[in-house]
Amino acid sequence: MRVLIFSLAYSPFIGGAELAVKNITERISDTNFDMVTVNLDGRQAKKETIGNVNVYRVGKGKVSKYLFPLSGFKKAAELHQKNNYDIIWAIMANQAGLAALKFKKNFPKVKYILTLQEGDSLKSIWLRTWFIRPWYKAIYKKADRIQAISNFLKERAVKYGYLGPIDIVSNGVDFKQFSQEFSIEELQSLRSHIGLEPKDKVIVSVSRLVKKNGLDTLIKSIKDLAVKLLILGAGQQENKLKALARELGLEMKVLFLGYVDHKDLPKYLRIADVFVRPSRSEGLGSAFLEAMAADLPVVATPVGGIPDFLAEGETGLFCEVGNSRNLQEKISQLLFNQDLRNKIIIGGRELVLNKYSWENISREMAEIFKSSQEEINFKKGKLISGIIYPEIFPLTKKDSVLNIGCGDGVQAVVYQGHFKKMIGVDINQERLNIANKLSDFYSLDNFETLKANVENIPLDEKFDKAIAVDIIEHVVNPDKLIQEASRLVKERGQLLITFPAMHDRWENLFRFVGRKILRRKGKTVYLPAQAGKDGWDPDAHQHSYKLKKWIKIVESGGFKLIKSRASTLFPPLHYLGLPRFWFSNHLIHLFDRFFCSLPIIKNFGQALVCVFEKNEQS
Repeated sequence: MRVLIFSLAYSPFIGGAELAVKNITERISDTNFDMVTVNLDGRQAKKETIGNVNVYRVGKGKVSKYLFPLSGFKKAAELHQKNNYDIIWAIMANQAGLAALKFKKNFPKVKYILTLQEGDSLKSIWLRTWFIRPWYKAIYKKADRIQAISNFLKERAVKYGYLGPIDIVSNGVDFKQFSQEFSIEELQSLRSHIGLEPKDKVIVSVSRLVKKNGLDTLIKSIKDLAVKLLILGAGQQENKLKALARELGLEMKVLFLGYVDHKDLPKYLRIADVFVRPSRSEGLGSAFLEAMAADLPVVATPVGGIPDFLAEGETGLFCEVGNSRNLQEKISQLLFNQDLRNKIIIGGRELVLNKYSWENISREMAEIFKSSQEEINFKKGKLISGIIYPEIFPLTKKDSVLNIGCGDGVQAVVYQGHFKKMIGVDINQERLNIANKLSDFYSLDNFETLKANVENIPLDEKFDKAIAVDIIEHVVNPDKLIQEASRLVKERGQLLITFPAMHDRWENLFRFVGRKILRRKGKTVYLPAQAGKDGWDPDAHQHSYKLKKWIKIVESGGFKLIKSRASTLFPPLHYLGLPRFWFSNHLIHLFDRFFCSLPIIKNFGQALVCVFEKNEQS
């Protein structure tokens, strides 16, 4: 397997994302990795091999990163002609993501994986990307797969309209490096070198000096504490933070040590008593995990990806965002409550050792690379058009859901991350096989399938909600389907169901017109699948009731109608000889959703989407 990495930076300019790439690639020996990156200082070799990665640098100087979408793509296209890559891997949705996006559009058969590491707030990202908004969102939407280092970043990808599989694979920690012991003489020498007295209590923060990391709050919090604060890192707010320390009279208590090489960080952590970073936004926060590995208790804010690993009182303490007084109290607890301090140190160490080793992380990434090569026949058009269902029928993470006639499992994908449990029932094993493959591909651990006739479902548990999309018109006895829904849904529970409205009329009209067009073009005339020998076609509509009759069937089963709308106005456009990709086009569906939301259109769509509520004691 050959993988081409797009990254704005790499060794010797190492941050959290670049460190992750280094540790992952070094541990996946059966894959050939190449990388296109920026020559940030203009002094690095244009080509060199670092570990298991062949690095190709383009441009010269920091300004070159703004040209990387073009220069990076050009170099990547050149390399692809020689190496025929299986996968491209973009490190973050920045200029590297834009270069990967352009590559994907030019070489669509190459799988595109996007890694999300950024910890900036949505507001900050919007201010930087508003002028390229469509292209920025396309970085997410065009990915075949996304790897996010936290649930926070997974949710961000969904907000930007991504419909594909998302894997949560965090960054790791080199536990051996950060848990290493140092002699008393080495630690005393370092303390003396940076101006610490033997009895000084020390707070440390490893951080870029930017607003999002909340170092202004940290500086204010130590004003009334008998501690020294070590700030390791550089950034655009350095002068502003130094001015704040002078203004508060804390020049002797706050020590700005600048950038410290990653390999030297363990020693600095070992001379400290507490690690603190009161972030305003955070993708994950590898520095916290490194501090835990070094036996330091940590204080953090409950933002971004931090809640993924920090449990209050178990692996650290939370403080309020921007509240220096509250932060002071939390620091004091870890300095003077020895029992709490010891408990958190042990909890943090065990967490990092068991969950955040690079060996585990690299195994997960190797599986992502492997599975990304496998083809899966999911229906993109269904996913895009299915966006309307959460709009009219939202689920919560507390809901248990029965998916009646689940087919290939598309509804589970559309609602991914928004239900506690979903059971999909269908009689067609072939489609259930696709649903199970989709479940694995999208990592839907809370979705399972059951082969059964939807008129007689072998379940007894009660569900909060039920979904029956594109199914009732295909069953022989629709009243029995509704009886099963009523039996299995809790009182006041809700049912999402669709009925064919103008479907047959639209389809017949466009098939007729399409035949005329295609014959003139000399193309093959579309013919629908023939029914089976027994005269029954499971894909055909078994009944041609009007909407009022369909609604009456459901209401007779103990439900009342709450709301409804048209699903789609689009007939099968491929009957007219139009390319099938038209049906999967986001812009077309955007217009379609707008028109379908108009009450006057409700009865003229291909289908009517209805939400019913189960009557009490029905």
